[in-house]
Amino acid sequence: MNNLNYATNLNRLKLLKGVSLNKNIILAAGGTGGHIYPAIAVAKALESINENVKVNFWGATKGLENTIIPKYNYPLHRVKMGRLNHNVSKFERIFTLFLLPVAIVKAIYIILKLKPKFVMGFGGHASAPILLAASFLNIPRYIWEPNALPGLANRKLSSFMDMAFVVFEKSKKHMKCETLDLGLPIRKEVEQKVDKVVDSYFNILVYGGSQGSMAINKIILEMIQNELLPPDVRILLQTGVKNLSQVKQMCGDETEQLKLIDYIHDMPRKYAWANLAIARAGTGTISEFASVGLPSILIPLPTSSEYHQFDNAKSLADENAAILIEQKEASSARLAEEILKLKNNKQSLIQMSQNIKSFHQPNSAEKIAKYLLENTFGE
Repeated sequence: MNNLNYATNLNRLKLLKGVSLNKNIILAAGGTGGHIYPAIAVAKALESINENVKVNFWGATKGLENTIIPKYNYPLHRVKMGRLNHNVSKFERIFTLFLLPVAIVKAIYIILKLKPKFVMGFGGHASAPILLAASFLNIPRYIWEPNALPGLANRKLSSFMDMAFVVFEKSKKHMKCETLDLGLPIRKEVEQKVDKVVDSYFNILVYGGSQGSMAINKIILEMIQNELLPPDVRILLQTGVKNLSQVKQMCGDETEQLKLIDYIHDMPRKYAWANLAIARAGTGTISEFASVGLPSILIPLPTSSEYHQFDNAKSLADENAAILIEQKEASSARLAEEILKLKNNKQSLIQMSQNIKSFHQPNSAEKIAKYLLENTFGE
């Protein structure tokens, strides 16, 4: 009988231990790499600090989360959800309002099933339902806001949050909860850096965001076709997956000067190769540039929510940490002129590299992870 009681108590202890080790959390991120990769960086940091953390991702049925997150072997819970931004059609906004109650119900189900220690939103239109559900169920909830001008969703959601992690000082005044500036989480493989490539060429990485930019693609092709750059300039153009075939039709075969790729998976190596970047001004992009000290010409996305990318780019341009060209002014001649100025003035490139580094906070993912664990796990 004593042996039976001992065995029973031992089994109960194992079960209780299993429960205590089942430390689920939910990170909501989707749409673009600028939302997804910082979330992955925090997920990795949480796991490195506490190996018992079980990270679950929440996202939409459409978006890059469906291709990026499975590569990291995290469970991805998905919901059908549209956008509410002012730059999308009225029909999509109305359709999203109809989808929202269903999405919240599914989010409540997932939270009751996983019993997460906390929920954190990194952006993407699927974040709102899971954060609202966490608020209804009184689960600790956090948002991360990377832009100088926060998006509409985060401004509204901040009223229900325990904390908003911000990157820019000026974004704090838009938040209705406590804020904390711990920087932008960078993928560890980027933050650790790769040795710089040294060759005789001037290498330019063109990166129109994770989905590419046809507006930038066309400007680059026009520069090449009009021979506005010297032969020792090399360009790697990420076209975007949906744009690659169209760009190939427009420019024909690749040349020594221009190489095309639909999506870059080994970004740290490309940063090491590049002397200069031409890119949009999403915070994820410019924060990675800051991490590796990569000078850049920034062309903000004109349709970004409330044109927040302009605020991001201007924050850098005001400190001589990047060159800002608005898309309406971005001709092939203007871009070639700026490229040649930088190419012919190495000291200017070096100064810009040093200036942009000042925008980088090292180990941001670890700082955020420690805060979350201390305030929800009691560690």
